[in-house]
Amino acid sequence: MTVPKNVDIDAHLALLPADASVRGFFFRDALERGQRAAPNVDFAARAGVAPRRYLPFISYAYADYLRLVDVIARAAHPTLSQGEALRRFAWTTYDLFLGTQVGAAIFGMFNRDIESVLMNGARGYSVAINFGKITAQKLGENHVCTSFRDCPILLDTIQVGVLEGAVKHYGVEATVEAEVMSLADADLHVRWK
Repeated sequence: MTVPKNVDIDAHLALLPADASVRGFFFRDALERGQRAAPNVDFAARAGVAPRRYLPFISYAYADYLRLVDVIARAAHPTLSQGEALRRFAWTTYDLFLGTQVGAAIFGMFNRDIESVLMNGARGYSVAINFGKITAQKLGENHVCTSFRDCPILLDTIQVGVLEGAVKHYGVEATVEAEVMSLADADLHVRWK
């Protein structure tokens, strides 16, 4: 999958609903990864986000999360383009979510059934974020399309990486292709062998 080299974070932020939020465990993970990549960097300050303590299942501003992830992904992958750094940073998102009690409850029963994991992905997103409409449908054998509407969450970089990480978790060889209609609307096609 070819991802855009550069991402207009401000354009995505402008499209976010005012109350858009994401769970605190995503912030905690990003900040921990940032500290491993660059131990002496104040990523909150670099991102223009007020420093705070994040509780795992409390919701916090998605705008702050996007700002943080952008600077942390680039610090973690300094030799890559911004888009590729964001994509690769997102490869561990599924593992992070699966490691929570709610993630294990949603996805733990599927074992290696990647189709069921992908078909239930919208349930995971509904726990993680409070906006947008996400659905999945089977379009053929070994082909699931996840549709994002009103979801300006870096669909062709971060969300491609999230889905790639999910299939990699199960050792499945797959491709993820983004059919982008706008910054907030895209269909992500996952095909596997």
